[in-house]
Amino acid sequence: MKESYPARERAERTFATSYQTLSGFKRSVKTALDEYLLSFDRDEFVRCVRDLALSMFHHEIPKLAVTLSLEKSENQRKKISLLLQFLSQHNLVSDVQMELGFRHLFNRLPDLRLDVPNAEELLSQFVSSAVAAEYLEESVAADIARTATKLKDPNEVAKAKAAIKDLTNEYFDSENVAEVELRINEMHAPHFHHLIVKEMVSTSLDRSDREKEVGDFCCPVPC
Repeated sequence: MKESYPARERAERTFATSYQTLSGFKRSVKTALDEYLLSFDRDEFVRCVRDLALSMFHHEIPKLAVTLSLEKSENQRKKISLLLQFLSQHNLVSDVQMELGFRHLFNRLPDLRLDVPNAEELLSQFVSSAVAAEYLEESVAADIARTATKLKDPNEVAKAKAAIKDLTNEYFDSENVAEVELRINEMHAPHFHHLIVKEMVSTSLDRSDREKEVGDFCCPVPC
């Protein structure tokens, strides 16, 4: 059944509000991280984050913290590593959120390397510290390393992009969400899911308004 316009408008307002909330959270955390690197006051950082009262976004903290540190000194990276350990010990960032944050970091490796050529080496050091501090399991670290290898393989990337383009065109022709979800799961490649969203959005730009709505409906792929 086609979604009614009032319902769609409510969904769009909800999405816009969530996006603005997340953007505000990121800005506040970045400011708190900058202050932390100057003061090394972990308690103040925790207070700032708790005051935001947005625990559903705490997986963004390791991603933002590590990304910020990549172009910093070794001493500042060590401070960030100690902060992540502190946040884990005080249950401000759960192990699941830490894992999600690190996975997102490695998924962004191609972009991170543009500014920091040794980004993979630095991220691997953070992962090793996380495993040693026991807020990241060894099995998760091993899986993240395998993902990084696939993201470096041009053949793997090309194969994934071709499959994604194919399933995207098929979806716009059939509007069969269940079939697309099945195809995505059969890829067994969650590290390429961000490319699906990108392809959906890019393809919808050349489509009719009706098809743009179809693309919007399908975009929340499993991540």
